[in-house]
Amino acid sequence: MKRPTWGKTPKKPRNPFAVAPAPKPPVPRRPDFERVIESAIDARCLVSLRYDDDMLARTFQPAALYHSSGDKVCVTGIQIGNPADPRSNGEPRVFEVGRMRSVEITDQPFSQPATVDRLDSRYAGGIIKSV
Repeated sequence: MKRPTWGKTPKKPRNPFAVAPAPKPPVPRRPDFERVIESAIDARCLVSLRYDDDMLARTFQPAALYHSSGDKVCVTGIQIGNPADPRSNGEPRVFEVGRMRSVEITDQPFSQPATVDRLDSRYAGGIIKSV
């Protein structure tokens, strides 16, 4: 006898021969955006950025700009505001700088910078700038 699923979609059987999707290759570097983020870290100011397919700008507190192990330049910090998903405000985020569509420094300072653990393996490629 088959058990009722009570409105749940039955799970697909797992394919033992399936291949995991390949990671996204790094996009070309954006030195102009990297300089803006470095300036924001020095000035301890929030940035406004649009990432990938964002329609509205996010507000972000940058903590560290670094080379990732996958030959990408990334920025880590705290997302202060995201109009598309307000529930994610106040959460840590990592953005690949090359995938940003725009970035600019705001006049809003931040007083409590996020901490950066320099021994974290994500920074093994080297930190460019941090708080």
